[in-house]
Amino acid sequence: MSKPISIVTVVFNDQIGLRKTLDSISNQTSEDYELVIIDGGSTDGTLDVVKEYGELVSCVTSEADDGIYDAMNKGLDQSTGEWVIFMNAGDEFHSENTLSLALKEMNDPDTTYFGRAQIVADSRNSWLYPSANISTSNIDKWLRHKLPNHQAIFFPRSFYSKNRYDLKFIVSSDSDYKIRALGGDYCYMDLTISNFYLGGVSSEYKFSNLYQQFKDRVMRKSGKGGVWYALTGLISSIAKLIIYRIYGSQAPFVVEKLKRLIR
Repeated sequence: MSKPISIVTVVFNDQIGLRKTLDSISNQTSEDYELVIIDGGSTDGTLDVVKEYGELVSCVTSEADDGIYDAMNKGLDQSTGEWVIFMNAGDEFHSENTLSLALKEMNDPDTTYFGRAQIVADSRNSWLYPSANISTSNIDKWLRHKLPNHQAIFFPRSFYSKNRYDLKFIVSSDSDYKIRALGGDYCYMDLTISNFYLGGVSSEYKFSNLYQQFKDRVMRKSGKGGVWYALTGLISSIAKLIIYRIYGSQAPFVVEKLKRLIR
């Protein structure tokens, strides 16, 4: 009998990040999940960490892939839960009760459920996304301009069994996937699901990434795409890039404070 939730963890040569993620999963008070680990062919001892958590792991695949989104597709192929959530190496659930609290609200197998993420810039700076003032009454308005954090979304099997990450989007296939999922039934849970530590392909502010994001947005047909959307996004990203160059590690916190002032 399949578990209600499939947790997919993608990793490549990241022992420390994987251990943090697996500790977070093992500490969950609910055991109503299966854990699928997709390793990109690590050579640094990452697989030794996997073996330490053997009883926790339902399925592990270790082989070369064509990037993180290809690996995530492999995770979907192995998943059997009513919902799937991605908790990649370095990510963690917000608390030990996260899954049990979420499952109390997840009662429609065809609905995409999502909550908040605690965005962590460094040991001193973090914030909720969506912010605490976002509720079921105004989440639709919020979604017109924003997307939930990927690690705070439970995708239903009716969606993930038929949909895969589009590999033509080099740095923003996760955004495309979220847009498609939220095009169906969705439900916002007033619950913090994950701790998300800044970094990774889609949150790195380098000019090469900004240019690729621009191209991805122009190509996107699922929504939140097209030339005008891509241009406005590029302008916003260039502004953030300048802030990163000026403020360094403090930049994410500065950007968030500016967003609050603009609102």
